[in-house]
Amino acid sequence: MRKSECLKTMAALLMHGYRGSSDFEQKRTLTDRFLSNLEIMQPIALENRIWSNLLGTLFEDRQLFETLPAHHKKFFQTEYFLFLRRADLIQKQVDQLSTALGENGTPNVLLFKGAVLLFDDLYPTPIHRFFRDIDLYTEDPKTITILAELGYETTQETTLSIADLNADFFAQNRKGSHQLPSLRHNDYRAQIEVHHFLSSLRSKRFLPPDAASFDFKIAKAPSFSRPSQLNQLIIALVHYLYCDQESNNINYRLRGLIESYFLYQTLTPSDVKSLDQHFESIGKSRDLIFWKYQCQTLLGAQEFSIRPTLSCRVRYKIFLSLNQSKAFQSASYFAFFTFRFVTHSIWQKSERKRLVYKLSNASQRAVFFKKFRNALGLQ
Repeated sequence: MRKSECLKTMAALLMHGYRGSSDFEQKRTLTDRFLSNLEIMQPIALENRIWSNLLGTLFEDRQLFETLPAHHKKFFQTEYFLFLRRADLIQKQVDQLSTALGENGTPNVLLFKGAVLLFDDLYPTPIHRFFRDIDLYTEDPKTITILAELGYETTQETTLSIADLNADFFAQNRKGSHQLPSLRHNDYRAQIEVHHFLSSLRSKRFLPPDAASFDFKIAKAPSFSRPSQLNQLIIALVHYLYCDQESNNINYRLRGLIESYFLYQTLTPSDVKSLDQHFESIGKSRDLIFWKYQCQTLLGAQEFSIRPTLSCRVRYKIFLSLNQSKAFQSASYFAFFTFRFVTHSIWQKSERKRLVYKLSNASQRAVFFKKFRNALGLQ
């Protein structure tokens, strides 16, 4: 089965489940196609971060689940409860962070990306949204002190301890990176990512000026702030459309498409208008149109009626056919660096400073070369 057909099948199965479709025969047909190609489907689902979505969709639809073969039922039930336990641990981890921040004077901390969805009803249950880390944005180095007191340490503790992440390091790191080194805790699976910016340095210009506002508090975790509904969607779209292209993925993840579409459905009519105006103001209207076309064709989003241009259709074809391809990653990285070298953009002052910082800082250098090796399929 071709990768494009796998993506279409999994997207259709998920959307039937999320929309509460009563067409049992269609759901059964899609499920049979998914199960008969499970060895091909599972790696693609994991690459696209939708494996937990599929587990939740299949297991929580009891009518559908009871019709599965016994060996598949056992497999999916085991996987489901493993992911459920992880989701519960992450919820406890976030609750602990909120309590600790509240007891220590509550520095302004913004919870965003995946972790903030723990306090939304975007998905039927928390298991649907798998995430490896908890993303925090703060301008206050005191946050690191609080995390250290809770027992967090850097993932590169042999070369860089959390004690080294003082106010001077915080200020210096902000000049060349969008986040601090990752933090881990022995009792939890999710790492903490403390951000200086809500996206990569290269993509932060696509965010609105008020994206990092601390005005909206989370009722169930009052020590944390959250983005507005509109800004939450814009942050998700910036990561989906741009940040993933700069990392070692060089392609769009299906989870990002589904999640941003669900966030779009929470907007008011005035927010929808503001979304269009924002992408027009940053000169990226075509990218928003491409995203709507993806939602329309792959997710069956009837609120969009996009007539795609040739470039839009080509991008969509690449998304389906070369999704997470190592060869495509290598070719894209080579083209990307060649273009930047020829146009001299890599030698601009801001880019030079960023590159020098990444090569001179041990932890940043390790991340830089790891991504480069991944891109070339060497790791």
